[in-house]
Amino acid sequence: MKFRLLDRIMNCDATRLAAVKAISFEEFDLLAPWGRRGVFPESLILQTAVEAAGVLLAIQSGFASFGVLSEIAEARFHRGTEPGDVLRIEVRAEERCGGEFSFVIAIGDDLLADGRVRLVGLPLESCYGDRDSFRRRLEELGGQVA
Repeated sequence: MKFRLLDRIMNCDATRLAAVKAISFEEFDLLAPWGRRGVFPESLILQTAVEAAGVLLAIQSGFASFGVLSEIAEARFHRGTEPGDVLRIEVRAEERCGGEFSFVIAIGDDLLADGRVRLVGLPLESCYGDRDSFRRRLEELGGQVA
């Protein structure tokens, strides 16, 4: 099973990206072998924010770089998830510090998680192959790229 942590990019500009991710029944049951049946892992919730921030960094760099996690500055989890929940992910580039992104993840109007992450930019080709295939993947998710 391939983990796709962003199902759809709803909108994006130079400083903000909004996306959604639906939790499948298979993903919801990942922790069952460790006694946590019915829990979507918090690490994957956090990774949705990291992936969204990485895409935003790629767009900001003109597809020269992709952002990879260097630090979790802060992360708070406010509730759990259920199968079929649709996570609304929003990341914002913090202007005061390059590579720092704030994130908010919600289910409907309920806050699921929020915090800040720091990313470093690596050459996009080292993470995703060539730029054109990355751009095509992004467009499949609904990301409008110029």
